[in-house]
Amino acid sequence: MSQYSYRIQLWMGTFFILGCVAYSLPWVTNPGAGLSFGAYDLAEWASLHSTARESTPMLLTSFLLRLPLACLGLLITIGFFRENSWLRVIPVLLIGIALLPPLEFFTQYRDDANYRQQFFLALTTGIAGVLSVNISGRWYVKLLVMVLVLIAVTSSLWGLIQGYSLMRAFNLSTQVSFGGVSLITILILYLFATIQALKQTR
Repeated sequence: MSQYSYRIQLWMGTFFILGCVAYSLPWVTNPGAGLSFGAYDLAEWASLHSTARESTPMLLTSFLLRLPLACLGLLITIGFFRENSWLRVIPVLLIGIALLPPLEFFTQYRDDANYRQQFFLALTTGIAGVLSVNISGRWYVKLLVMVLVLIAVTSSLWGLIQGYSLMRAFNLSTQVSFGGVSLITILILYLFATIQALKQTR
């Protein structure tokens, strides 16, 4: 592996770890009620909100909050461990498992809209991750990374705004916390780094 490729992969691995940490940290808090939601928990909470279930499309907020995690899995699969396909598949499969609904979906609640969303997002992430293993070419890799980062940033910001609005609808003293802001910042920095790397390949 060249020194350039090693630096790029180390860079991607670091951003992936920081992104997963930021995804897990609180995105919104309510000091008065003692509520503190990371993106995953906020997505689950939003799925129970009557407004979210009556919106079109249904459960949009939950989808927006779950999508960044799927993008993180695909980012690491596309750009990390280029010389070993099996190592590249493992992270995205773990992300896919994390996105799966509870076991009750497979036994009792197959018609639950929230569980179906989780299942199809997990399935799509896993399939896309496995298919992305065959992607080659530095320019194409960086272009796909740039697209995924843009999707993750947009869904993170939109999902954070939607989740905040849903909580404010209960007249709760809601505050935006550092988790969502950190993830968006990490992804934006990653985007600029990817654009710069893309220019260098021309």
